Amino acid sequence: YKWQGPFNSSNGGGDQPDGKRFHLKVVLEYYREFSSRADERPALLWDFAAIPQHNPDNGEKRTVEEQIIFQAGLGVMTNAYSSPRVLVLQHRRIPDHLQQQLDACGGKPPLDRIDLVPYAGEHCRSGWCTSETACAMLMTGDGGHVFELGVGKAPVAHGRLPSRETMKALFDDESTRFIGRADRPTVTSGYLRLRKELERYDERRVPWLVREADKLMKDDDMRYAFIRVFLLVVIALVLAGLGILICLSFVVQDATLVIDLIVYLPLLLPLVALVTLSSRIVRAHLCCRSRDSLEYTFHCSLWKAPFRKRTTDEPRVPDCFLPPSERSSRATTSGSARDMEHRPSRGKSNR
Repeated sequence: YKWQGPFNSSNGGGDQPDGKRFHLKVVLEYYREFSSRADERPALLWDFAAIPQHNPDNGEKRTVEEQIIFQAGLGVMTNAYSSPRVLVLQHRRIPDHLQQQLDACGGKPPLDRIDLVPYAGEHCRSGWCTSETACAMLMTGDGGHVFELGVGKAPVAHGRLPSRETMKALFDDESTRFIGRADRPTVTSGYLRLRKELERYDERRVPWLVREADKLMKDDDMRYAFIRVFLLVVIALVLAGLGILICLSFVVQDATLVIDLIVYLPLLLPLVALVTLSSRIVRAHLCCRSRDSLEYTFHCSLWKAPFRKRTTDEPRVPDCFLPPSERSSRATTSGSARDMEHRPSRGKSNR
């Protein structure tokens, strides 16, 4: 949720996350709607109440002991957001009167209007909310889910993550706003560290054949280059043998050669298919649906890796960090652009 204030730190006071109970009311409505929700999930972690804070009434700072607890809490709180056993509740809205003022600013609030910074947006977004959403997407292969209050369950698809470079650029961009100066490096390093740990955990559970098949498709190592060439030679020998046997069967008019062809030669093809289709990258390109098909591009090459990391100079804000209205408008615009690109123009040949 986006902190609503009041923000009094500049005047010597303390900041409050939900002074007018805007978010609290929605959370209570979530539990009151179905009484079984409280029985299913009796424990509720609310970040502000879970670790020591500066006094929101008089602005008194944390003690040294409290600061140690605070830093330790920040170090593990992201684990809760990314845990498959935790249901993450998101409230992406801000009060209507603030939303109207934000719209009047074109989605770009002034730097001194912290209260107008939205949960998510194309031109501006809350840094901590972006971090929490990103961590909630880092669930392991066991699953994980998010519930957006006032909307419903938001599916979190494992394996469809923006690249590390895109996320780092998003955190570093000035349009991602933080209240404290030290928050930006803390959030960036914490997210990247957690993502690396979870990717290592997931990778250890992947079968050896799948990991090696991925390396075969994306690594330039000499060993994998020789294996790729070997697979090509196997395919060439199978096709050559197929052609020779067909020619001999016509010359000697012996049907047994064709039978031998049907029985023995195809035995080599499953080996090639097993090695190539075991790769998650290859399957992603064939299905065009997971992150690998977005992060890798195909190149007709064997000595060098046929799949290489896609590079983008200016990564745009991923759709998962946009409100539904901007997400749908972007999809409409992209669809229109694709239609225009593929529509043949009159009087000219379509390339």
